[in-house]
Amino acid sequence: MPVRMRRLSQRKEEEEGVCLQEMQAEGIDVDNPDQSPRRVPALNILVVGGPATMIFNLRSGLAGYAIWLRLVARKSGLILPEYEITTKFDNQIVPESFPRRFPLCKLGQCHYPIAEVLNDRFPLKFHRRGHMIEGVILATGLEPIPRQYLQGMIVPFTMAFQDQFGNEISAEAELSVDRSTKSRPRLPSAIGGLYDAEEVPATSEPPAVSQNSNVVQCPTLMSSSGQNQLRKVGVESG
Repeated sequence: MPVRMRRLSQRKEEEEGVCLQEMQAEGIDVDNPDQSPRRVPALNILVVGGPATMIFNLRSGLAGYAIWLRLVARKSGLILPEYEITTKFDNQIVPESFPRRFPLCKLGQCHYPIAEVLNDRFPLKFHRRGHMIEGVILATGLEPIPRQYLQGMIVPFTMAFQDQFGNEISAEAELSVDRSTKSRPRLPSAIGGLYDAEEVPATSEPPAVSQNSNVVQCPTLMSSSGQNQLRKVGVESG
């Protein structure tokens, strides 16, 4: 006998979508006329705001990028082979490669322990729902920071991943402009090292999704200079 579902809020609809998929996979006939099929994003992308995610000047005159991410799988077996970073003025932002034999990864004024750098960790593999990976991506653009972006201003950017099936999962977020080339101390990890909490315990759930179904609500983080807010980022699944 078909199972009928009542009309739900956007957040509940997304949660219900996962349940419906599981029921259908088990061969249960689900009749839900009030809800059109929707794809639940396979990944929560959380971008740390403030100085943890920035665009900065390199001595070459080009732009460097440091993007701190927290990625949480919403399904098991997710693999991210590659990613792309783009701004309105540069669509050829290239991740740096760092030799594993060195303990620090350096790009301009940014210095990070290699264990916290995601660049050479791809493809990233998520073993189960709730599996979390956190770290920084360091990249170089082929364009300098445009003159209209002054010190401390915000530059919008897109962080896009592709899973093993070619589906795109992307987020819109912001970079903080730092035009200085002075070396700066590394911000302490806000949630823990890249592999300190790589997997969320079985009782934990991924971060809650806002009632706007395309927005992930990010928690507040602490740094040595005060509180940094994880920004709300739109998540789109292709």
